[in-house]
Amino acid sequence: VEKELFRIALPVTMNRLSHTLLRTCCSVLIPLRLCARGLSHAEAISRMGMLNGMVMPMIFLPGMFTGALGTVSIPAVAKQREKGEKQRLTLRLLLTAAMVGGGCWGLLFAVAPLIGGKIYGLPEVGDLLRVMSPMAMLLSVQQVLGGIMMGEGLQRKAFFASLGGALTTLLLTYLWTASSMGIYGAGYANMTGHLITLGWCLVSFFRHNQKRP
Repeated sequence: VEKELFRIALPVTMNRLSHTLLRTCCSVLIPLRLCARGLSHAEAISRMGMLNGMVMPMIFLPGMFTGALGTVSIPAVAKQREKGEKQRLTLRLLLTAAMVGGGCWGLLFAVAPLIGGKIYGLPEVGDLLRVMSPMAMLLSVQQVLGGIMMGEGLQRKAFFASLGGALTTLLLTYLWTASSMGIYGAGYANMTGHLITLGWCLVSFFRHNQKRP
């Protein structure tokens, strides 16, 4: 029993650790690469604060619901024994996550200029939020899919997908933030990494289900 618990817990723990390390590395890397682009240290820190302190909290808003949905999906999927019922449940969960994330994407895209101009007094925040608004949907579906995969016992596959996305984000942050894109490069790097993680998880999940009798 202890070995089984360790086998299940290790990939989950490593997944959390990789996300923490990614955020730490990006927090160090973004201002350094912005400075390499020609910004002063104060300007670089200000740009990073705009991304991490103003835009990302808005992007994470649907996670209040989809994070909880992903958590409850673990036992819900695990206890389903009949393949047809499990597939229908999985489809309902993913569609719900897509609708919530898609709704937040549209809402953030629409109100981004208001948030940037009226609330923060920085039109650049609205521009960056509008560019990154699709990430709300990516994160929503990814959170729920992660719960479904844990319910299916696919923790290791989810970890490798997350690790691949994290390393991609780190590499693209290094390359794009010092380019003409500036802080937008960091935003695009984040979205690309999450897109890779989501795509990897979807492929792994559907391949697993095709192999099942």
